Amino acid sequence: MSDGGVTTYRIRSARIGTVLALVGVFLATFSLLFDPVYTVHQTSPVSDDAWVVVPAVLLLLALAWRAMRAHIDVTETGIRVVRTTTGDEVAWTDLRRFEVRPTPNKWGWRVLARRSDEDLVAVATVPGRTDKARHEAETLAAALEADRQRLSAGSRTGA
Repeated sequence: MSDGGVTTYRIRSARIGTVLALVGVFLATFSLLFDPVYTVHQTSPVSDDAWVVVPAVLLLLALAWRAMRAHIDVTETGIRVVRTTTGDEVAWTDLRRFEVRPTPNKWGWRVLARRSDEDLVAVATVPGRTDKARHEAETLAAALEADRQRLSAGSRTGA
């Protein structure tokens, strides 16, 4: 998607996976509210635990909203990576290339930006062990590299 000089890339599978993981963790811990207290063989009223549940639901909703807004913006000055809880900005002048590597647990592929000082910045993670996931990561890296070359050449020529 392009909007006024800013190109935005989104990885739908990663965003949905993050939201599903948040919901799964919440449901797993929420079910503990209905387990009986074994010393008295009764379940406690839900209102006793509402002070924990209500903030947890609000936090879950906030994190899910942020996860769905995760994206990569390509501007004339560099790239801006917006993640669920953090973000990074890398200027084109500090960027050497984009790389694709497997995640440490081998359950996906990471697109990394290599800075001129050899530091790596995680740009995106594409979940999945399949060739399709690797191809999606390589396609994103190629698109970002093409943007880098196009915008770096434009800034050098003064266009």
